[in-house]
Amino acid sequence: MSSPIDPRRLYEFESRWLEHGGGPADQIRSEFGLSVPEFFVTLQNSLEVAPPVDVPPARVDRMRAVSRKRLWLER
Repeated sequence: MSSPIDPRRLYEFESRWLEHGGGPADQIRSEFGLSVPEFFVTLQNSLEVAPPVDVPPARVDRMRAVSRKRLWLER
């Protein structure tokens, strides 16, 4: 069983790729060992449970929007 991913790592990764529509699948897989849907579901859940307090709310909303779009594209 793998240990949970630190939400801070998710936020930092997504912040780097946010303006490009989220991280590329190969980067997600190599950094987190997750598929694109797994990553974005994990990110969404983390944003719902414990949104980062040091990130502007508009940026958090943008992360949520990118996450929803990426999950929609993966259907």
